[in-house]
Order: sequence, then structure tokens, then C-alpha cells
Amino acid sequence: SVFPALLSFFDTYLVQTLTDTSHASIILFTLAFGGMVGVLAKNGGMQGIVEKISEYASTNRSGQLATAFMGVLIFFDDYANTLLVGNTMRVLTDKLRISREKLSYIVDSTAAPVTSMAIISTWVGFEMGLMQESLTMVGIKENIYLLFIETIPYRFYSLFAIFFVFLVAWTQRDFALMLRAEKRSTHKGKV
Repeated sequence: SVFPALLSFFDTYLVQTLTDTSHASIILFTLAFGGMVGVLAKNGGMQGIVEKISEYASTNRSGQLATAFMGVLIFFDDYANTLLVGNTMRVLTDKLRISREKLSYIVDSTAAPVTSMAIISTWVGFEMGLMQESLTMVGIKENIYLLFIETIPYRFYSLFAIFFVFLVAWTQRDFALMLRAEKRSTHKGKV
């Protein structure tokens, strides 16, 4: 039945998720950071960043590369990266007729991959906790932080995702639905 299932969802899943301290901290961090991004936008801070970047990014290619570089520079948290880079660069990419789909691709393909390899990020603690738990179960004592750093060259998804963002931005080669979105944006002006 739909009504009892809906009630069960709220008391079984939603309440338990919100009362879990790690989930609650992520939700609060994201809400606070989203609020800060909104305040920056209203105060003109984002406009200042866009104007500064606009001096260097005046073409479709340079706009995509600038967005990718911004994605790499914001490395401390993937949610913060998505909120900050996406909202900041949207004004510039719209002006340069870069589709929102391409903006989403660039932001998404730099957010988590960069954060997962940064030596100081919100992911480091989480990943080291998982590593420590696994190593403890098999009886291995190892410096977890050094082990984390040693795994960075083997993070192939993250490395390739970042590489392909820059490759696609530089070569301006798009495929399938992204090609259609870029043509719509470039030729019709509908970002």
C-alpha cells in the first residue's frame, strides 16, 4: 500500500539517515556551503571572479579550460567544488555559449576525482578510515596516511577523468548527446 510505505520511508530511512552523525554533518556542510555560495553571488564576489577569469577566457576552448582549472584548484571537498565551480563558472560559460551539459561534465569530472587524490580533503579521513578498518581486520599495521598517498598513482578513474576533461576541452571534440548540446548552444545560443 502506498500510504503505509510512505510513512515507513520517513520513519525507517529518512529519520535514521538524518540522525546518523556523518550523514547529518554532510547535509549541514552542504547547506552551509550552498548558503555561502548564495551570499557570495548576491554580494558580487562571483561576478568579480568571473570578470577576472574572463580576461583569460574569451573563447569556447579557453572557457572550458578555465572551468577545468577551477575544478582542479578547488580540491578540499567534492560538494564544495560542485557548488562553487558550477555556480561561479555558469555565468562565463553561458556568455561563451558553452552548453550547461558541458559545464556539468567538466564540473563533475573534476570534483570527486580531484578531491579523492588531494592529500588534504574531506575524502582523506573517510578513505583512511576504510583502509584502517580493512587492515585491522587482516592484522596489518601500516601508516594509513602514507598508504593513502602511495595509492594516488593507482587511481586510474580519477587520473583518466581529469585527463579527458582537459583533452576534450583542448581538442573541442564532442560525441553523441554532448555534440548535440554543444551545437544547440553554439548555433542557436540555447545553453
